[in-house]
Amino acid sequence: MERSESEGIQSAAMATFSYSITDLSQYESDLIEVPWESEHQAVSFGSEIAREMLERMPELAVRGWSVSVYDSRRKLVSVVPIAAVC
Repeated sequence: MERSESEGIQSAAMATFSYSITDLSQYESDLIEVPWESEHQAVSFGSEIAREMLERMPELAVRGWSVSVYDSRRKLVSVVPIAAVC
């Protein structure tokens, strides 16, 4: 943890997490990268992506699509099924 002199608060070092949309068999989108302070924040954001996709395209729920979350080493951290965020 480091202290920001201007803010006077402690903050964790940011880590980069990547996200893709996948059908878990044949298709995976290009990765997008987002910095987060924790793995928990990264997975929560993956759930938020899945929820928004389901709202805009409900047909994705029956097609088995998911949001994959990877850490900075491209290790899979979580798979969020779009149908599971209903």
